[in-house]
Amino acid sequence: MSIVSIVYFFRGCLTLMTAAAVAREVMKEIVTSRVSLTQFRGVSMKNQFFERKFLFCLFTVVMCLCWSMPSYGQGVVNIDRGALAENELLVDPVDAPLNEDHSHVKTWITKWYGPDGNYENHGGFAASATVDLMAEGTSGQITDTSLSTLEGLLLTQTTNVEWGNNHGGTRGWTVFEIDPESSHNMNRGGPGYDITTYGVIVIDAPRPITSVMSPAHDDVAQIWLNGEKWYHNSNWTGAAQQVDYNVAIQLRKGANVLVFRCGDWGGNAYMNLHFDDTTHDEVTIYPRDATDQQSFFDEIAPLVATNTALVSLSPSPAELPDVGEQLTLNLEIADASEVMGYQATISFNLRSLVFFSSEPGDFLPAGAFTVPPVLNENSGTDIDSVTVAATSLVNPGKGSGTLATLTFLVIGEKTSAVRLWPIILIDPAGNRTFARVQHAQVGRSVVTGDANRDGVVNIQDLVLVASLFGQQNEHADVNGDGIVDIADLVLVAGAIGGGAGAPSLSGRVLETLTAADVRHWLMQAEQLSHTDAKYQHGMRYLQQLLAALTPTETVLLANYPNPFNPETWIPYRLANPAKVAISIHAADGNLVRTLILGQQPAGIFESRHRAAYWDGKNEFGEPVASGIYFYTLTAGDFTATRKMLIRK
Repeated sequence: MSIVSIVYFFRGCLTLMTAAAVAREVMKEIVTSRVSLTQFRGVSMKNQFFERKFLFCLFTVVMCLCWSMPSYGQGVVNIDRGALAENELLVDPVDAPLNEDHSHVKTWITKWYGPDGNYENHGGFAASATVDLMAEGTSGQITDTSLSTLEGLLLTQTTNVEWGNNHGGTRGWTVFEIDPESSHNMNRGGPGYDITTYGVIVIDAPRPITSVMSPAHDDVAQIWLNGEKWYHNSNWTGAAQQVDYNVAIQLRKGANVLVFRCGDWGGNAYMNLHFDDTTHDEVTIYPRDATDQQSFFDEIAPLVATNTALVSLSPSPAELPDVGEQLTLNLEIADASEVMGYQATISFNLRSLVFFSSEPGDFLPAGAFTVPPVLNENSGTDIDSVTVAATSLVNPGKGSGTLATLTFLVIGEKTSAVRLWPIILIDPAGNRTFARVQHAQVGRSVVTGDANRDGVVNIQDLVLVASLFGQQNEHADVNGDGIVDIADLVLVAGAIGGGAGAPSLSGRVLETLTAADVRHWLMQAEQLSHTDAKYQHGMRYLQQLLAALTPTETVLLANYPNPFNPETWIPYRLANPAKVAISIHAADGNLVRTLILGQQPAGIFESRHRAAYWDGKNEFGEPVASGIYFYTLTAGDFTATRKMLIRK
């Protein structure tokens, strides 16, 4: 008899004892109060004290009955025999099904890790259930049973499932979600029947726990836990949230790997699982926030590490050389006790890097046997990996050192992570443990605020950031909040010259930026509540830039080109907003043309797209003759005249 059964036995006994005591108390009150059976059944009890006491006793009975049931809201635990024996692996439960409705349960598991699609056309669940489909798809590298171990699970990082074109093709691994209320939650974009789905979860238990799992499933379900099979049933449960068997299982402290394999032949196609409430309250189940293979293994990495040694890549971050050159990274180990050998898998982005070579390091003694590197190509993804390994034939390595030196050929400029996982360490007794890891970032050095990635931060970056307001852009989103806005622009402004010194207004700047633009940015920036130094530097620079773009006096400048034929540009500066017009007279004083420019803000109007333009024609559109002409700027109360020459 298991702990679960013993607990429920004593709960039942205590409930019966409590119920008997309450019944005796009720009978005593009936006799004492001389309440007839008819009165007792009626609604007009005269003895209010007795009525209150009766209701309290009745409430006590109900609460005890509820307490005697399992706390997770299930019925009895009807499978409580431990892991299946060798002769039971493909045998259905002999216990009678419960047919329990668990639609009220809120803890159904919705996130799973597994192949990114189903095994298709399995030829009927009765026949396919006896076949190890995982071993079939991985040439025996991973089996249904080994997938429920940490080592088998880790192999999925470098092993695709090849099921052939008739059975779903090549499958990678990912995180997927299911709807517990759907009777077709096994359907994943392919056929809706004659399929097998694999789902994996990792359960982190704070202590050894006797737990109860409740599966609901279609035609045939098989569940493995920590390398042992705990459940096999080739009978569907009747509905997506209907449970036939509540199965007592043993969770060990730390990581527990559970594999749920479900096959469907036709009609509905569903697989669901939940645990008792106590288990759900105490454990953490992964995937949790993960959305893909990489983030899933990032989540469980601290959990899976069983060795205090730390393995890392150096340097990190590493500067990415030019395309065609080589990148060298050292695989370092620290805080190691006795290590006779290691196996390390390093993954990298194949758009940036190609593995070139590996050389042994100095951590293991001289003469250690080095295994040739194995390149693991993950078809259909941008990630490849290489596995390196070595074993000492004499003495173990201790402390810190270099396991290997890795060389990559640079083929692209994409910034990416070079990741380590898994790192298996072997001690002198042959025990295998997993080291802690620290990944490396590889990329080009980027100056904060360099939105256009030209290597410098200048006013062009300001203009670019402003043009991307309200959009998502990883380069322009300087503060990394997911959206480009005025806060990013202020940070860029603060990065230009550190917020010190007068801005330099080149011709290119004047073509793309106006005082009105900067004034508008300042108005938006003043709404920010940031008070740190970076934002304050940015605000000061914008104020300096506005001052530089705002003239202290109104000036009419020389036209360019001059002499000209047939067109020219007339630049000017306004100290204050004004209505602007330019009149052009011939040498004899006759008016040739008036250019009405309208209301203009204060600012510099010198670039070709901002200065006044004259095409060398009069009011009637006729080209004027060669000679000297005079142009007069009128801006409010200001007037100024200069001369120009048309030479044909």
